[in-house]
Amino acid sequence: MKYLLVAVVVMLGYALWKHNRQQERAAREAARPPQPSQHTAQTPKAMAACQHCGVHLPASEAVAGKLGVYCGHAHRQLAEG
Repeated sequence: MKYLLVAVVVMLGYALWKHNRQQERAAREAARPPQPSQHTAQTPKAMAACQHCGVHLPASEAVAGKLGVYCGHAHRQLAEG
C-alpha cells in the first residue's frame, strides 16, 4: 500500500510538471513576434551591367548614357567623354 501511494504521488507530480511546461511553452510562443515565411516569393529585378567596369546592378539604379548603362555618373562621363 505504501508503494502504491508513493507511485501515485510521483505520477501526480510528473503530470503537474508536464502541464506547467506546456503552459510556459505556449506563453513563450504567444509572446514571440511572428516570423516571416521562408517561402515568400519575390519578383526578380532586372539587372544591367555597367559599360565601363562591368559591375552588375539593378536596372532601376543604373544611369543611362548614349552608349549604354553605367553604375554612376562618373563612369558615364569617363566612357562617353
